[in-house]
Amino acid sequence: MKRASLTALLLGAAIGLYSLAALSTVWGQGLGTPTTPATPTTPANDAISHYRKAKDLFDAEKYADAKIEAEAAIKLDGQLQEAKLLLNRINARLTETAPATGTGTTTKPVAKTDLLTTEQISRLRLTEMDFTADVRLQGKIPPKTLDEFWAKVVLPDATISKNDKSDDARRAFLGANFTAQVKRIREAGATQYYDKITVNTDPAAFVTFRNKIQPFLLQNCATVGCHGGADAHGYRIYGTPLVATTEAETYTNFYRMTTYARGGGLMLDRDKPESSLFIQYAMRLADAAYPHPGDKDVVKVKFSGLTDVRLRDMVDWIKTLRYPAPNYGISWAPPAAPATAPATAPVKK
Repeated sequence: MKRASLTALLLGAAIGLYSLAALSTVWGQGLGTPTTPATPTTPANDAISHYRKAKDLFDAEKYADAKIEAEAAIKLDGQLQEAKLLLNRINARLTETAPATGTGTTTKPVAKTDLLTTEQISRLRLTEMDFTADVRLQGKIPPKTLDEFWAKVVLPDATISKNDKSDDARRAFLGANFTAQVKRIREAGATQYYDKITVNTDPAAFVTFRNKIQPFLLQNCATVGCHGGADAHGYRIYGTPLVATTEAETYTNFYRMTTYARGGGLMLDRDKPESSLFIQYAMRLADAAYPHPGDKDVVKVKFSGLTDVRLRDMVDWIKTLRYPAPNYGISWAPPAAPATAPATAPVKK
């Protein structure tokens, strides 16, 4: 009896282990556990995903790969105008870099002259930086530039005391942090050295522009048929509301604002912020001193009135910029705009 009972006990245990193993297998297959439903995908979402990949590849100058992604986006969503415009730009770049007839070699890619360069962006940062705030800059200055600044700017300056020109003072300057060195060069007005200084930190005013001002412009003004895309009318805004703008696009948009004037008004007016055209053009006709010169049936009012919080935010932002408007020392002009019918001249009240 004891032997039989022991055998039965062992057999029962074996069956139990087998059942547990089978249950574990089923559990592992997800039949016994709740599952998180997969995020639904739609052709529109997939199209935007392909468009974003195409934009990144285009910025990286990988035009052939960018074309594949752009075409995939258009195939999924034939109404995605941003993808169509990007494809036109890609095809233009591919044509520019195609092999020359009969040579078997490729031509050098054409430079992107329609956007500010890294050096020009650095000048904008250096010029607009607010040194009255507690800033810590990232960047570099070649040692040779520091030596030259000391020899050609500091030493000849009769307003600087002899003690402040001593060897100890020189060593202190050369050993100072990047922020202190940049601040001293700017305070001396030594703009001739700006092109040799690399500043990688955004001024506070540009952070606000990128996060608050530019999104408004992209969403309301940079649409196809208006001021967005390669066929922008008159005034082009770079970027789209669907994809984060590049550093070059953001700074080019800002610089373009500082240089544009029309009908007696400035796109960005530091003397009278409320009179800035980019604010005036978004006002109701009854409130605007400079009504938008475009078709009244196309231009949509963006501000509800003079107390609109977005309008006040823009005015406050302009007041954070350097005053009076500095000379950035940048030579840049926007590419020629496509021919369009002349717009109605603004009427100043």
